[in-house]
Amino acid sequence: MQTVYILKNCLKSYRALMLLYQKPDISTNIIIVDGFHYKLLKLDKRVTKFPFIINTAPTNTGMIPKIARVLPLELFIDLTKPVPEERAVVKRKPIVDKHLKYMNQQPYKRNYAPKRPPINITKGVPIIRKTSDGGVNIVLN
Repeated sequence: MQTVYILKNCLKSYRALMLLYQKPDISTNIIIVDGFHYKLLKLDKRVTKFPFIINTAPTNTGMIPKIARVLPLELFIDLTKPVPEERAVVKRKPIVDKHLKYMNQQPYKRNYAPKRPPINITKGVPIIRKTSDGGVNIVLN
C-alpha cells in the first residue's frame, strides 16, 4: 500500500493526478493537501518536494508515520513537461562575389524556423467535491 500526497492548485500535482487516474491501482491512497497542510507537511525533514509518495498508509490525521519512507513522486512517474527539440538555424553557403573570394560574413537575413504557439496545458481544472457519506468526488476535465 502506498499513499500519494498531492498539492491543490499545482500544475505538477495535476499531471500526477491525471497519470494516476489513467493507470489506477487499488492499493494507492491519494491525499489532496491545501496550503495550510502543505506547510505542516513541509516541517517534516523527509519531505523535499511535492507531490511525494510514502510506502505505508497515513496516520488518522493524515500525517506521515515515523516508519514511512518518503520519496518524490517524480522517481516513479515522469512528471516533466515533454521538451520539444529546438530547431536548428538554417545555415547558408557563404556569398560568392565575382571579384572577391568567399566572404566570412553571415547573410543579411537569417532564416529561423517558426516558433510553435505555446500549448495550454491547464484546459480543465479538477473539480473536487465532498459527498454526503464523507467521501470525495474528483471530476477530471
